[in-house]
Amino acid sequence: MEDRVWTLLARHCTGEATPAEEQELEALLAQDPVLKNTAQQIIASWHLPEHSDTAKAVQAFSRLDARIHQSAGVPVVPIPPRHFFRRYSLFSGLAASVILLVCGWFFFIAPKPHVPASLPQQEIATLPGSIRKLKLPDGSLVWLNEGSKMAYNDEFNTNLREVWLTGEAYFDVAKNPQKPFLIHARTVNVKVLGTAFNVKAIPGQQTVETSLVRGSVEITIDGKPDKKYLLKPNQKLVVPLEEKENKTIAADIKYYPLNKIPDGHTDSLIAEVSWVDHKLAFYESSFRDLAVELEKRYHVTFVFKNKAAGELVFTGVFYEQNLQQALHALSLTAPFKYTVSDGTVIISN
Repeated sequence: MEDRVWTLLARHCTGEATPAEEQELEALLAQDPVLKNTAQQIIASWHLPEHSDTAKAVQAFSRLDARIHQSAGVPVVPIPPRHFFRRYSLFSGLAASVILLVCGWFFFIAPKPHVPASLPQQEIATLPGSIRKLKLPDGSLVWLNEGSKMAYNDEFNTNLREVWLTGEAYFDVAKNPQKPFLIHARTVNVKVLGTAFNVKAIPGQQTVETSLVRGSVEITIDGKPDKKYLLKPNQKLVVPLEEKENKTIAADIKYYPLNKIPDGHTDSLIAEVSWVDHKLAFYESSFRDLAVELEKRYHVTFVFKNKAAGELVFTGVFYEQNLQQALHALSLTAPFKYTVSDGTVIISN
């Protein structure tokens, strides 16, 4: 199905899809919310201005295309960025590859996990709008949230199971008391033997959060090796970060309970790990904080013309709702108005 989606998506972007193909694409994407989110991101990227990163990526692949043709002795005709897909839409496999590469352009300029360079390493990454589930060599399962990266070196699962994370991931670690599992996430280090938990260490955000679903974990902070923080099930540790003397340091570390909220599909779910099921759950969250999550989910920018609206508090769950449906649902429970234009959501009185 995914192969067919990429083919139809390439034809959609180049304006060559027939009405029947447009309907087929819409039906296929309706079956997979994650794939639909990725497709929407690609379509939005295609309509960005020529000076955008997408255009630069297309130009880079155009140069690669030229080198391939030159090596084969085939005359090269320069391709304007807007017409790049049109050439390849005649070859569905190549068109799909180009779309994936252009998407990857955004991803690979993101910060990389800092892994010691002494050993070869494996790096796993997710594209915008996608969640990736993977199995590590020790049998541990990891769900990697969109825009995230995880790396480990060739000594993984010898004496120590050690990974480096940038972004957000949910871990279900295989038990092995002889080989502790260690996650490095910015300034925070999480040590476990066998448990299920979530680590959120997104570049640019002011905190690193560790949420424990079951088992136990031990957390240490860079620069404070003698201080250890133990988590109990259904507990979260929030480590605020601040820049001081060109160093990132932690301050005012606090414990919080995990947020369990009602859900239409189950009795309740844990808000901190709802993303694993492609849901966005929020518990007593300010509109301003919720807007950050909505920006990531729907690839838009929020602007608060009404500052008081940013302090409104919401609890709820979004699953398959589109942006308009989500905003409408929120506006039914709180006094604010909104307009959406060119990827910007303006919140007013």
